[in-house]
Amino acid sequence: MSNRDKFYSSDKVEAFQVLSFNDENTNPVEIKIQYPDEYEVNKGMNFHSVRITLDKEFTQLAINWLKINGLR
Repeated sequence: MSNRDKFYSSDKVEAFQVLSFNDENTNPVEIKIQYPDEYEVNKGMNFHSVRITLDKEFTQLAINWLKINGLR
C-alpha cells in the first residue's frame, strides 16, 4: 500500500513525497516538471543521467520538502 502526498505545486512543477507502508521503501520524492526551461537525458551502458534547468522556483520546493521531513 502506498500513497503520494503533494507538498509543492505550481504551473510548472509538482512534487510528491511517496509514502509507503512497505518496509523496503525509503519514502522517496517524486518530482513532475512540466515545460522545463532546458533538459537533457543521457543514457550509456553503465551510466544514466538527467539534467534539468529550473528557475528559482525550485528553491521553494526544496524548502517545503525540508519542512515536511522535519529538517527545517
